[in-house]
Amino acid sequence: FPVTIGVVADTPEKNVMTVGKILNDSVEAVPQICRQVFGYEFSLPLTAEVQAGHCKKGRFEKIDGALVEVCPLGMEELTFD
Repeated sequence: FPVTIGVVADTPEKNVMTVGKILNDSVEAVPQICRQVFGYEFSLPLTAEVQAGHCKKGRFEKIDGALVEVCPLGMEELTFD
């Protein structure tokens, strides 16, 4: 089963694409880093999905057993080349 990692970054709008790319690349690099640093073949599939938008801070809902910050203003999925 694939694992989805959720990370929230509070950054100025001008830095959204840079921060999003760093987060996306970090998740994708986990198997390679595990191999290089620990000598361990990380075989669990990881996926990264980066979204940007304005969140209403402090409002959380429980979804599938996890607390998730609610972003009622909508999110836009970012893609990287």
